[in-house]
Amino acid sequence: MDVGTGSGLWAKEVAEEFPSAKVVGTDIANVKLTNVPSNCEFKVESLLDGLSFATDSVDLLHCR
Repeated sequence: MDVGTGSGLWAKEVAEEFPSAKVVGTDIANVKLTNVPSNCEFKVESLLDGLSFATDSVDLLHCR
């Protein structure tokens, strides 16, 4: 999970490096990347409003 993914580059690179992982990036704006791996998805949502995943469903949370 990449919260505040911005350009989405970090999430895309992690998805490429770990093809068996499911990588989700969230931000308040659409990510405009091309050639995104099938194991990577982006959601438009705000951390301030809460995120749409169960608390115990994430192995790694990236935020900076």
